[in-house]
Amino acid sequence: MKKLLLFSFFVLFSVCLSMQMAYSRTVEVEGSAVITDGAVNKARLQAIQDAIRQALLQTSASVSTASIVSSNVMIMDSTKIRATGRVSNVVIIDEWRNEDEIHVLIRAKVPENIQQATNTTKGYRRKLAVVQFHVVDRREIQDLPNIEIEYPRRLLRRIEENGGIIGIDATNYLLNSKAQSLDHDAGHPGKETIINLASTLGVQFIVSGIIRDMSVVNHLIGKSRLLSLELQVFDGLTGTLLSRNAYNKNVNGAGLNDSDSPFGTREFFNSNYGIAVDKLLSQQITSIQSVIFKLPVTVRVVRSEGKRVYFDAGAISLVHVGDMLMAYKVDSSPLVKMANSSEFGFPEKPVATVTVKKIQPLFSMGELETDKVTLKPGDLLRFGW
Repeated sequence: MKKLLLFSFFVLFSVCLSMQMAYSRTVEVEGSAVITDGAVNKARLQAIQDAIRQALLQTSASVSTASIVSSNVMIMDSTKIRATGRVSNVVIIDEWRNEDEIHVLIRAKVPENIQQATNTTKGYRRKLAVVQFHVVDRREIQDLPNIEIEYPRRLLRRIEENGGIIGIDATNYLLNSKAQSLDHDAGHPGKETIINLASTLGVQFIVSGIIRDMSVVNHLIGKSRLLSLELQVFDGLTGTLLSRNAYNKNVNGAGLNDSDSPFGTREFFNSNYGIAVDKLLSQQITSIQSVIFKLPVTVRVVRSEGKRVYFDAGAISLVHVGDMLMAYKVDSSPLVKMANSSEFGFPEKPVATVTVKKIQPLFSMGELETDKVTLKPGDLLRFGW
């Protein structure tokens, strides 16, 4: 029996080892970096990091990285490899210098399985708030009390369940009518309201909506109910309207809601109208994600002490010690469109790299790479861009 168990263990170990080998392969790649101010060791580390990036790219993994080069000289670099892939058994095979550049050749094992390499594609968690929806005609929702609050709350819960989002319930706020206008352009008066609210809530995005029509229409052979609702996604840092999608449907067989099955209950979502609402929620979640996951995670500086920088993202945002961010100073003078003097936003200037040193659940402390730059509250830090 003991020999049988040992043999079984050996077979199981061999199978596991074979599977691991099947999902990984060995590659040899070259990395390079510019030697600045005689800092050879720093350049060597940057070259190794560059080689690891190249190794990961061979797995079709998505590496979050951003570099800024001036006159062929790297002045700052922001990289996040941890979230998208894993390199193991890294060996430096060769190293050489070519004038002011240092090159390294490494051998490493990289994951062959693309799914394994990209199992955390959302990376850092973005902060998003939903506000109360504006109702055009309240007489149409008398049988759905508080739907202007309960609908965005349900939307928020389902977004959080999908992952990658830290949700803030801000349904005690209602954007003013100017920010809700269908006809506003890039300089609409609601921008300042959105920026101030996002700053108060500590979020990057704000989701709002308009309940346009939920009236019941009586027909000769039955009735139907309209479901007309608009969803808006705002960038809280600039007040820019990122997306606006309208949904209009006439739900046959739907009438006034039974008082025993208010909005949000199982009975409601089993009704004809509830099924249509549930479908709309799914569509809107997909729409929101398609917008916000295209943009880098951006956070605000909340405090600065010399080279130390405190910002409003921490452990629950999946920030880790050692992560690198790009720091941007925000100009106080807005960009202006000459034709009608409408504001596009405030120009940003990349100034330095910040390395995370300490984290708390809701905030982190990073350190600037140089003492020649100072940041102030309101300046921006970006991950992976």
